Amino acid sequence: MPPQTSLSKATAPAILRSSLPDTNFQDRNFAEAELDSDDASSNGKESQRQRATEQLEDSSASNNRIRFGPFLLDCPNFRFLRDGVEVRIRSQVYEVIKVLATRLGCEVRFGELIAEAWKGTSVSRHTVVVTIADARKALAEYRNWIVYRPNRGYRLTIPLADDQMNIGWRMAQRCTREGLEKALNRFHLAAADRFDRRPLDAIARVYLMLGAGSVISPSEALAAFNHAHKHAVDLFGSAQALMADRAQAVHLFERHREEAERELLGSVRDQEDSTTYLRLTLLYAGQQRFDCAFASLQRARALDRFDPGLPSAEMFFWLAQSDFQRAVCAGTTAIEIQPYFYLDRSCYAQALEFSGHVDEALVQYRLAQTLAPDIPWLKALEAHCLARNGCSRQAERLLGRLQRLRRTTYVDALYLAPVLHALHRGEEAFAELWRARRENSASLWSVDVDPKLAPLKTDRRFAAFREGLFRS
Repeated sequence: MPPQTSLSKATAPAILRSSLPDTNFQDRNFAEAELDSDDASSNGKESQRQRATEQLEDSSASNNRIRFGPFLLDCPNFRFLRDGVEVRIRSQVYEVIKVLATRLGCEVRFGELIAEAWKGTSVSRHTVVVTIADARKALAEYRNWIVYRPNRGYRLTIPLADDQMNIGWRMAQRCTREGLEKALNRFHLAAADRFDRRPLDAIARVYLMLGAGSVISPSEALAAFNHAHKHAVDLFGSAQALMADRAQAVHLFERHREEAERELLGSVRDQEDSTTYLRLTLLYAGQQRFDCAFASLQRARALDRFDPGLPSAEMFFWLAQSDFQRAVCAGTTAIEIQPYFYLDRSCYAQALEFSGHVDEALVQYRLAQTLAPDIPWLKALEAHCLARNGCSRQAERLLGRLQRLRRTTYVDALYLAPVLHALHRGEEAFAELWRARRENSASLWSVDVDPKLAPLKTDRRFAAFREGLFRS
């Protein structure tokens, strides 16, 4: 099955939990709240952020201007303009706005703000709060674009960009080709200002999702992911989410299990995240390291029991051990919680099929295709179920449709091999396996535990196919 690249708190906050600050305060209330909060000390990230700021300023325009909304920071001339008209502000307010604008959408802690806006000069918290209040006044009716989050710092955010991000993640959550492509459009719109790292991180994540779900060809997905990932790192430096995404790409497309594990573990050491633990769950289950997989699954559940990727990961965990009854139980619960998610439906259908509930499995396969008609391998799963259970004619019809579809759309060969084998077309089945290797199918990571492939493993040719598949 394609691994679920789920949407964690770090990547889709507006979907999974409400995290928008209340910005309907007057400046005095802002100041009181800020002075009462605990100060968060700056750390070694300051130098990295400073480098990111310098890179951003260098890339913003040839004349070094920073735009956001109707405002413009004319850096060489130390001027602050609105709609082309200069707004008179004192130099320290200018510096504060500049720091926040270069980090649009990201929190800036007190220590970092002092280091960059005051060049490290020691100032009181009261001075910082008063300067922020003056910066809000300079933004006039856009004063609420500067928000404060206790223990996290200040952030300059433009609601329009936030809207694009929130809508984009809602579209991406469907994980269909249409939904992911529409999400990309939204994230590209949000990235227009070039000073907010979130859209760039999101673009990289969506290309990874397109590849991981076998929605587009692995070569296309990997090239686009690598380009987007490099662009985000070059501008803003690495981050926990990007590190985890890169680790999953190593797992899926390079099949270097040790390196992927090392990078994923390094990512959760920096910041625990349910999505990363789910990726570790799949990685360990694919290696039949089920104790480690179970521990990772439990940790993911403890961090976020509503992570949308949790049910499919749990079902795969049981499917990989051929414990189909437990997979059915997990699937029953999953369908009750999120009935419109085709990945859960497809996993549940496989659990039903391999536990002997064929008619129910076929219902679920067809429901999954209704939810995601642009995902070809869902049709292949139905064809395999039909072929295994004596409905060869129907299976052949579905297989013919997929082979015709392949002329214009990527169809993961690893899903066609079991269909052909169940139809007693062994030579063609192994030709598809080798095609999956040539095309670098993102599903190859699971060949050791995928129940669909179990009949093919009894053929001596499978050992030759499996040899050298994983790097060490």
